[in-house]
Amino acid sequence: MITLFLSSFLPIIISCVYGETNDLYNHLLDDYNKVIKPSGFVNVSFGISLVGVDKTDGDMITFSVWEKLMWTDHRLSWSDEDYNSETFHLPIDKIWIPDVILYNQGRKEVDLANVLSVIHKDGTVLYISPKLLTVRCLFEKSANIYHCRFKYGSWTYNAYEMHLNFMGNLQDMDMSYYYGKYKIFETLGRLDEKFYPCCEEPFQDITFSFKMK
Repeated sequence: MITLFLSSFLPIIISCVYGETNDLYNHLLDDYNKVIKPSGFVNVSFGISLVGVDKTDGDMITFSVWEKLMWTDHRLSWSDEDYNSETFHLPIDKIWIPDVILYNQGRKEVDLANVLSVIHKDGTVLYISPKLLTVRCLFEKSANIYHCRFKYGSWTYNAYEMHLNFMGNLQDMDMSYYYGKYKIFETLGRLDEKFYPCCEEPFQDITFSFKMK
């Protein structure tokens, strides 16, 4: 009896779920222009989880990290009355993403996986990207200690267009996923706002500094 029920109604259930998912996908991306920033002021929460030390090459050190971005794009929101979904997953190349980059990269960063973004019904977007980042660290030979930092910021948007803040109010690197033979200590996060010769508006950056032994 159960087998008969499943064979009769399971295709219908799957069809309904697929239909709603497809409808929501079309609702979100119809007339959506990923080149254009969401209107108004955009708050961007940023964080980084240090996962491991991948390679050392003199003062050039490659780290395995998770970069975490969260922002709101109201063009990607939907109503409970129309769709029975709290979240939706989209390829990141389908939507606008803040152009927050690592300023002090020593070599080209490597994306370790083609991961999806998570869209919440209010338009909040969460994107966590696993990467390999190479930066130049200052080596203190007498103490056998590396002084390292990751400095991030928007490449084009000033502080009046995009505001950076720390993810989850954690003003530091997340070390809960770290593993490896090197000891990481004296970690510190800092948010700065600076003026550059090119522009009248200030630009923000977030720097995570730490020592490694």
